[in-house]
Amino acid sequence: MPYGLGRVPSPMDGRDHSLASHAPDAAAAPPEPSYAPKYLWTILDQDGLPACVGYSGALGRQIEMMLEDSEALSFDPDDLYALCKKQDGSPNTDGTFIRVACKVLQSEGGLVKAVLPGLTPEQIRAALLNRPPQAAAVRQHGVEHGLGLRPAGDMSNAILSLIAWIEGPHKRRLPAPATAPARPVHAGERIKIASYARLRTLTEVKQTITAYGDAWIGSPWSNAWFTPGSDGVLPPPDKSAGGHAYKFVGYDDAQGAFLMQNSWGSGWGMLGHAWMPYEYVSLGDVLEWEAWQTFS
Repeated sequence: MPYGLGRVPSPMDGRDHSLASHAPDAAAAPPEPSYAPKYLWTILDQDGLPACVGYSGALGRQIEMMLEDSEALSFDPDDLYALCKKQDGSPNTDGTFIRVACKVLQSEGGLVKAVLPGLTPEQIRAALLNRPPQAAAVRQHGVEHGLGLRPAGDMSNAILSLIAWIEGPHKRRLPAPATAPARPVHAGERIKIASYARLRTLTEVKQTITAYGDAWIGSPWSNAWFTPGSDGVLPPPDKSAGGHAYKFVGYDDAQGAFLMQNSWGSGWGMLGHAWMPYEYVSLGDVLEWEAWQTFS
């Protein structure tokens, strides 16, 4: 089945809030040399649907809720995409805008599907090496929560290198310790964001990943990027195949690349991830690349 795209560029708008206006502490902090996620978050799979904005938005809400409230909530990506299509002014065309998705999350909220944990590096390594009983537990996790853990054989070394990097020394945001009993969240509830901001530079993207665990990216998608290299790195871009939305969930100055998480299942790249070199990212070009952060 072909991979789905579907990001429509959000037009530039002088009313978009800046990172400094919403998160002055984050905007003032020099970026760390690297940021690695503590977990490999649930890998979503949009199949061939043009719903990447809904799927990347749902992933972002999961990451932010886990880091802010120590509870991993699975949000409904199809619900988010459907609400965007009601508001984006183009109900009969494929794809939608990240800005519209931000507005939907602010006004309507993301729909909670389930509560689930992230996969730890130890669980991923056990699955790759096929060591029982951990491997069976991870495969069952995939069946229950849609992870679909099925790494490509030629990517195993790249995946193991990714896990080793995640386990290395990084200053990163971890789930905050609970200070008071939290109100239980149930499937079917909607959780809204308070606001959102447009990121203008690579420095702001790094700052927001360090502060919030992710950055929401929209870009042209190169034909060359449908198949990452065996090292997990996206090859040099060539002709654009359309627009796509995804998440940056880490970065490493030593590698000169962002760690991106896609929504094409765990059979793509390194269990749904790839390294995107900094040099490919061209924020500031009107209507080409865009980056956003949402705030709970």
